Amino acid sequence: MEPFKISIPEQQLHDLSIRLKQVRWPSSFSIEPWALGTDYSFLKRLVDYWGSEYNWREQEAWLNRFPQFIEHVDGFDIHFVHVRGEGTSQRPLLLTHGWPGSFVEMLELIPYLTTPSLYGGHAEEAFDVIIPSLPGFAFSSKPTRPGVGSKYVATLWAKLMDRLGYESYLVQGGDIGAGVSTWLAFMYPERVRGLHLNYIPGSYKPPLTQNTPSVSEEEQWLEREGAYSALHRTKPETLAFSLDHILTNISIYWFTNSIASSIRIYTEGTKMPLHFTEGQCVTVPTGVSLFPKELPTPPRSWVERVYNITYWEKANKGGHFAAMENPGLFADHLNHFFHSLSI
Repeated sequence: MEPFKISIPEQQLHDLSIRLKQVRWPSSFSIEPWALGTDYSFLKRLVDYWGSEYNWREQEAWLNRFPQFIEHVDGFDIHFVHVRGEGTSQRPLLLTHGWPGSFVEMLELIPYLTTPSLYGGHAEEAFDVIIPSLPGFAFSSKPTRPGVGSKYVATLWAKLMDRLGYESYLVQGGDIGAGVSTWLAFMYPERVRGLHLNYIPGSYKPPLTQNTPSVSEEEQWLEREGAYSALHRTKPETLAFSLDHILTNISIYWFTNSIASSIRIYTEGTKMPLHFTEGQCVTVPTGVSLFPKELPTPPRSWVERVYNITYWEKANKGGHFAAMENPGLFADHLNHFFHSLSI
């Protein structure tokens, strides 16, 4: 395991500055903002800020405040953040991000989990937090062969946690991270003590056979919500982040040239979707947090066909990037669920 510091060469910063000044904007006409996708006025404001006011070196210094490492696992260089909790209790929590996010979306969550005494909690409630970058994302190496989907990543994470000396641990994920975390809980139930999701994996499908209950009216959610899901993916509302938050995430994709390699995990996911056969289930205690601006979520009865749901809680605000939008609220949900497991 090697310590890692982010250090983008000055030449790359200069190159980006030139490109931002030479943007060629496509023609557009004024309609309702965001009606066709990204609003041009917002995008132009973002690019102008990126090129004139945004300070990567300040953000780089902030990122480097968090202990980062590279571990070699099955031919991959896996980049990860590892922050140990206060106190003496060891409760490792493995957080997995999604797309188009990165480890950055979890960073402001860390203090709430590792130093709860600063937020009205107790030191013995602290977690050891591990946040890996998915293969092909950020500073993890890019796959050079097919097959690196969520299921395979779960095997990498299990080996990483073993290298770190954690025999058992808790896992959390949203977006692609939800799929990775589910595979971890499904394949390694003797090691995963609890699973928390803030998104139900898109490829999830419970078994529907003559021996399983028929689909209820409530569970026909896909027919009702499928079109809205596509609409939401293509026409999102404005994210509740500062421009610096957005640009730090975008800059990491740019500097690591990882946008294409990151998207490939979707292709790999379609080759091995998260479908279960009759008799298969996730036995690990599972908690689900429902954020109002998230993509449509199937009803609890549908999810319970496979997951061992012991916590199902609605939040009053937040969306797809809930950990970055409101880290305090997100941490509260994690604490309530994981503490309920008496571990």
